[in-house]
Formats: sequence, structure tokens, C-alpha cells
Amino acid sequence: MNNNPTEILVYTEKRTNRLRYTLDEVFARRLGFKVIQTTRTKDFIGYDGIKLNYSIKSLEGGYQIRPNGLLAGKSLQPVEFEKERSEVPCLFSENGAGKQVDVLATCFYFLALYQEYLPYRSDEHGRFQSSESIQKGFGCLQKAFVDGLVKGLSEEIKKIYPSCSNQPVNEPNRVAVTVDVDQMFYYREKGLARSILSTIVDTVRKPSSLKTRLPIQLFGKTDPIDIYQDIIEICLKYGVNPIFFIQVGEPSRFDRNNPIHLPAVTQKVNELALRSEIGLHPSYFSCEDGQKLELELGRLRSICSSRVNVSRQHYMRWRLPHTLLTLAELGITFDYTLGFPDVNGFRAGTAHPFKFFNLQKDEVVDITLMPTHFSDIVSMRLSTDPEEEMMAIKNECNSYGGTFCTMWHPEVLTGIESKRGSYDLLQTLLHSEVVK
Repeated sequence: MNNNPTEILVYTEKRTNRLRYTLDEVFARRLGFKVIQTTRTKDFIGYDGIKLNYSIKSLEGGYQIRPNGLLAGKSLQPVEFEKERSEVPCLFSENGAGKQVDVLATCFYFLALYQEYLPYRSDEHGRFQSSESIQKGFGCLQKAFVDGLVKGLSEEIKKIYPSCSNQPVNEPNRVAVTVDVDQMFYYREKGLARSILSTIVDTVRKPSSLKTRLPIQLFGKTDPIDIYQDIIEICLKYGVNPIFFIQVGEPSRFDRNNPIHLPAVTQKVNELALRSEIGLHPSYFSCEDGQKLELELGRLRSICSSRVNVSRQHYMRWRLPHTLLTLAELGITFDYTLGFPDVNGFRAGTAHPFKFFNLQKDEVVDITLMPTHFSDIVSMRLSTDPEEEMMAIKNECNSYGGTFCTMWHPEVLTGIESKRGSYDLLQTLLHSEVVK
């Protein structure tokens, strides 16, 4: 065997898909190791490089973690977390002298979104809420505790192997700016019928808004949320390439996007594609309907001048594993839906992207999940100090070499649908990348 110090030999009594996935995520994708797995005790004992014994057997040399059993099979059942033993959620195993944290099982539980396959009380949109999460009970919604456990494991291994030269994987883009374009224009390009109806409604309910609406609709004044080039300019100024997620579904009471076939809408999409990345923002009901997803992705790809292979679900709604399996089949390689709809923080306990593991089929799916940690609409509605909250979460991401992924909305950035605009907050975030 190759004793290259960047390699790590892992002994286990049997091979499982859950274990292989976890070893790849923890040691390869986060800690920069090349993972070699063996079930032969002779190979483990005779290996003189870095090695991990993930079994209940007492073997000579290496670092040992005794498994608690979660990675051994395929079953889905409630798992017990012992709050009195740790400040963050951890799964424990017996080690003879007490209990030891099974870091690998704990990481798998959260990266595989295990708790979201079990029964829970959803909100009115069918979403997994922070109040249902294990993290809520531990008070660590805004901690990247999975990354903390991985870092602690790395430090323990280096105590045994001081010359260990593995290089933890840091993300190249420490800040990600993503924009959900639920509607390209607020007043313009709605189609004749919708424009007339909206004008009538405003005449009855909000006559003061006609002073804003009519000059835009009749005389071509700039739409209030058409700030896309401003967003691109400020992002590029600080070396950040923004992503715009575009809605192209049919209108509904939850979907108010502009008809994509209108020339001005198509032109705007392609203007954005010239200087930024374009992703799909599937409509509200698409998470339950694979045909809708396919139709909408095909529609966006047909009018967009650049490749479309990233997405974020509207209202952050999905159905596990159905929605992600459909997206992967359609060629989406990165999905940005993973975030709590009701609080900013770490839904999977990590600041790093990770592959999706389908617990129902016990297999890795070829789509990467990019956790979203901060939403301007959530912060503006619920936080007493949005800037303080934003920077605290950003610093938590940076402390583990991860990406602070943020979500913005033109209606909130401009303040047209919020008590105050969030554009100054975006500027503060980007400026912090320069002065850090």
C-alpha cells in the first residue's frame, strides 16, 4: 500500500454505502485526504501510515472511533441525542471507559438530512421548520457544528500523527450572493390582462400607488425592482460572481413572475446571463410535479444564452427525495434550497457544499447541495439587528473555511415590500470581504 501521508486507511468490519459516503464527505471533501478502506485487520495492523479504526475491535495503532451503528445498515428510525453530554448534537458510542462521540455517524445524520425523512410537523407550505430540528433543542441553529466536529477529529488525528500534511479543503468563494427573481419587473411586462387587473385593484385599494404604476406602464419609466445591473456591478467590484434564480412557471397565488415569452423579459434574462450565472427558480407547486420542473427548466434553457445547471426552489419547498432526484435527472448539478424558511443559520450544520445522499435508496445522487445560511427577507422580518446577525453567521462560515451563502430579493433590496431596504446590508457584506 502507498504510505503517502495524505492518505488515510480506514478499517471497518463491513462496507456500507452510508459509511463510504461519510468517509468521502469528511476525509476527502473536507480534510483533503485520499481515503483507503479495508475490512482486513492484517492490512490495518501492517499499515504504517495514517489510519483510523472505525470498529469495536481493539487493534494496534491508529485513532479509534467506536461506531454507534447508524452507518451499519439502511434502516430509518428515530435516533437519540443526549443533550447533557454535549453543547451541540452528537451521537455517542460506548468505548469501554464511558461514551465517545461517533463523529462519523453524527456527520452522516445531518448531511444526509436524516431528521427530515422522519415524521415532523410542517408549516403551512409543507416545509421543515427550525422548531422541528435537533439543532433548535441544542440552541445551535447558527453554529456550523458539523464542521466543528470534523475539525476536532482532524486535530485528534494530528495528535497521533504530528507530521500529517493533509490540507483541509477551503471554498474558493467565501461569500456567495444569490438573488431570487420571483418577478423580473414589479409593474412592467405582466401581460395585458394582468396589467389591467392590477391597475383596477390599485385604483380601488391603493390609489396612491397609481402615481408610481402609471408612468412605468405608460411611459417606460424604470421599474422599481430593476436593479439587477447595480447588483452585478457591486458584486463584481468585490470579486463576487452573483447567481440569479429566475422564475418561469405559470402564474398562481404563490407565483407572480413575468411571462417569459415577452421580449423585454427574455432580453433581461440574457443581459443577466452575460455578466452573471443564471439558475432556475422552480414554481411553488413544482416540487411535487416532475413534469412542471422539466417544463420550466426547458423553458428557461430555451431562451437563455448560457448553460443552466443550478436551482433553488420557490418558497424553499421540496419533497425529499423526489424533488432532488428529478432535478438531478434533468441535469441540475447544484441546488441552493437547503436553508430554514423561518430562521437564518445552518440547516445541515455545515458551511460546505455536499453531495445528496438518498436515504430511501441508500445511494449517493449526482447533485450537490449548497446550504443557504442567510436570507434578507428572513432577517428583515425577524432579526432585531440584521447586520449583526449576518456578520456573526459569516464569521462562523469563515472560521471553517466554508462559503457564506446569502439569498436576496429585489423587492426587499429596494424596500418596496419591506420596512427597510436590504441593499445597504448587501454593500456591508461585500465591503467586509475587502477589510477582513
